[in-house]
Amino acid sequence: MTAWYPRSVKKLARTLGRSVRAESQRVALMAVFGVIGATGCGFVVFVAYRALRLVVAPELAALGIGIALLALAGAMARFSQGLQAESQPAATLPIYAPSPPTDPIIVVVFTVAFVLGRRLAVH
Repeated sequence: MTAWYPRSVKKLARTLGRSVRAESQRVALMAVFGVIGATGCGFVVFVAYRALRLVVAPELAALGIGIALLALAGAMARFSQGLQAESQPAATLPIYAPSPPTDPIIVVVFTVAFVLGRRLAVH
């Protein structure tokens, strides 16, 4: 009975080691792709700023690039929300989700901060 146990454990450890190695290689490859993509995006933004700076003032060029990046981020967020909504079937979505319990101290602190912020904004 003990003859199969060490072989099964060795086989399990070997299989687990292979899958961990494969996943870590995949994660490392995705990280490399992310760094390359971020570098490329940074280069494109830099070149767009340099080109736009020749046409308008540097402040307006920076503002234009910032607005374009914010619009791109908003579009990407909207697109990703659509993908998440499509990936979940309607039957698995809960009809009522209970709110998590909140500490009364947190509610008091945020209420005081809100009221104080409004009073400071008015005066």
